[in-house]
Amino acid sequence: MSELQDYLKLYYNLGLSIIPEENKQPVIDEWKSLQEKRLTWEQIKAYEVKFQKGIGIICGTVSGNLVGIDFEHEKRYLEFFTSQGALKLEEKTIVVNSGHGGVHVWLREAKEMPKIVQGIALVPVEAFGKTTYVPEIDLLGQGAKMTAPPTSINHILCDSKNKACPKSGLTSYKIRGSGRKIMEVPNIINTIVNRTEQLGWKLKDLDRPALSIAIIPTKSGGRNKAAFDYARFLLFDVELSDEVVWGEMQRVNRDLFKPSLSEQELKICFEQAKKYHPTGGENTVEW
Repeated sequence: MSELQDYLKLYYNLGLSIIPEENKQPVIDEWKSLQEKRLTWEQIKAYEVKFQKGIGIICGTVSGNLVGIDFEHEKRYLEFFTSQGALKLEEKTIVVNSGHGGVHVWLREAKEMPKIVQGIALVPVEAFGKTTYVPEIDLLGQGAKMTAPPTSINHILCDSKNKACPKSGLTSYKIRGSGRKIMEVPNIINTIVNRTEQLGWKLKDLDRPALSIAIIPTKSGGRNKAAFDYARFLLFDVELSDEVVWGEMQRVNRDLFKPSLSEQELKICFEQAKKYHPTGGENTVEW
């Protein structure tokens, strides 16, 4: 088989929903339906000529809870996981050089599938004696799309006229390391939040967890994240005792989560929250 056929077979066997694209744009009309149902292998073979222009992977439940952590720069990817941690990660899961100098980490969410969060983490940049924060990480959750190897794209400009790329010209997406599977891990968004704070980066401005939980009943799809954030808020911002926080979490779970988490799931969120003080905790990511 050709290199293209090898990649198509790999992605199909991994249970991913793949679409042909050109310059990051889908080239078949029915691509939105592929957010819910994958192409068959026969359909993929029929589209092979179109796939020569590029391959897109749809994130979310259709691809077995596929999530992408999209770093704008390789340097920040290595800071986030550390150099040694990145080497280990690249043996366990697919990690892709994006062609324009960034890195995509492919994972499966073992808990609730997160939504898309553009610019979830921002990094400090010094210029003209001032520190500004620029977006570095996108969380590619339900319904997002990632360009996949062996796609080649001319990255004179990335996604907009105002966003210059670290690299320009024709460049290819390539898998780093030996990983050809996709690792399943729980609470990916929580890991991003915790590591961002450890590194002294800045999180995207989101609703305060206490306010959002108190006002809006949380439905399936955000309960674990909401419980984790709320517990951390009560433990470290409000500085309540473990006993009081646990009682409040049980109340929120009963009254506001639709449907409620199981006692075991709620307890896991609570125990994880206790480990991640905003100014402490582990200094790397271990999956």
